[in-house]
Amino acid sequence: MMGSLQWRLSVALALLIVLVGLLGGVYAYRAAYHEAEELQDGTLRQIAVLVARQDQGAGARAATGRPTDAEDAPQLVISRYDGAPDAILPLPAGLPLGLGTYDVAGLSYRVLIASDNHGRRFALAQRASFRDEIARDSARQCLLPLGLLVPALLLLVPGVIRYSFRPVDRAARDLAARSAKDIHPIAAGDLPAEVQPFVQAIDALLARVSQSVEQQRRFIADAAHELRSPMAALSLQAERLAQCDLSPEAESRLSAMTGGIARNQRLLEQLLDLARAQSGPSAATGGPLAMADVLREVIEEAMPLALAKGVDLGVSGAADGHVEMNRIDMLVALRNLVHNAIRHSPKGGAVDMHFALIDGGWTIAVTDQGGGMGPDDIARATMPFYRVAGTQGAGSGLGLAIVSAIADRAGLELRLTNRAEGGFCAALTASCP
Repeated sequence: MMGSLQWRLSVALALLIVLVGLLGGVYAYRAAYHEAEELQDGTLRQIAVLVARQDQGAGARAATGRPTDAEDAPQLVISRYDGAPDAILPLPAGLPLGLGTYDVAGLSYRVLIASDNHGRRFALAQRASFRDEIARDSARQCLLPLGLLVPALLLLVPGVIRYSFRPVDRAARDLAARSAKDIHPIAAGDLPAEVQPFVQAIDALLARVSQSVEQQRRFIADAAHELRSPMAALSLQAERLAQCDLSPEAESRLSAMTGGIARNQRLLEQLLDLARAQSGPSAATGGPLAMADVLREVIEEAMPLALAKGVDLGVSGAADGHVEMNRIDMLVALRNLVHNAIRHSPKGGAVDMHFALIDGGWTIAVTDQGGGMGPDDIARATMPFYRVAGTQGAGSGLGLAIVSAIADRAGLELRLTNRAEGGFCAALTASCP
C-alpha cells in the first residue's frame, strides 16, 4: 500500500486540504471577528448621530440603575458625559472624543464619547462581552461552510483519484489477462498523458521481443525446411543400401541408421509444425469441420504406431459433430496428442479419443493408461523439448508444445490432468462464444 501512487496522492492531498483548511479557518475566523467588531463600532456611531439630533438626547438613558455584576449589567448605555461620575455608568473623567475600551465597575465596555449640536458630550457604552459574543457567533457562521467543505473534499479526493487511474488499472488488467505469447502493443487510447511515455516504452520493448521471437521462429522453420532435403536423400540412400547383400553386422548398423533418420525426419516435421503454430492467427476455417472425418484420419495415420506398440487405439462415445476450426490445426494437434498417448501407454494398453458438444462449445480428450505426470511436470509439459525424467522412447518433447501453440492461436484451452483410474488425459476445449 505504501508504494501505491494513488495512496500517496490521497495522503498528500488530504494533508494539504487539512492544512489549507486550518490556515483558511484561522484567517476566516479572525477576519469575520474583526469585521463584526467594525460593524458594531459603526452601529455605535450611527446611534450617536441619531442621539445628537434629538433635543433631549443628551439626557436620555437606555437603562437605569448602577451595574452590579455581569448578568444584570446593561448591554447598551446612553448617558450624559460632562466629566463627572455618572449615576448609571461611572465613566472615568477626561475621556477624549471617539471610541475606546474601558473597565467600568469591574466590567469591560466599548465606549463612544460624542457631542451633540450644542457641544454637550454624551457617552454610548456597549458591554464588551456582549460584543464579543456577537462577533464570535458571526465568525463561527463563516467557518461553517469551510467546516463542511474540508470533510467533503477528504471524502471525494480518493474517489476522484481512483476514477482518474481507471484507464491505468484497466490497461494493467488487460496485460495481466494476456497469455504468455500475446505480445501485441498496449492500446493507449484513454491513458493519461503522463503515462503515455511509459506505455510507449513498453510497446517498443514488446516490439523488440516480438521481432526476436519472429526471428527465432523463422530460423527454426528455415533450418527445418533446409534439412528436410538432406534427410530425404539419406533416407533414399539407406533404402537402396538395404537392397544390397550386407553382412549381419552391416544390416544391424543400417537398421540403427534408418531408425535415426526416421526420428530426425519426425523431429523436422514437428519443428515445422511448431513454427507454423507460432506464426500468428489461424487461417480461415473454410466452414464447419466434421469431427468424424478428422478422427478417422488421425486413427488411420497413427494406427501403424499403435500396432507396433500393441496399443488399442479407438474412439469412445459419439464422434458426430461439427466445429469451427482450421482443419490442419486440428489434425496436427490431435496427431501429436495421440502419438504422445501411444508412446506413454504400456504394451497392451488403450488410447481413446472422446469428442463431445457441451454448452454451445465442444471438447475433445485423448486418454491413455500410462503412468501420468507429476504436478511439476504438468506445469512444464508444454515447454519445447521438455521431457519427463526417465521417459523411454524416441520422442523429442515438442508434441505438447505444438498443441499448446495451436490452442493459444485458436483460442482453445488445453487441460492436462491425471486420471483417477490411472493414466493421463489431454483435452482441448472451446467455450461458448
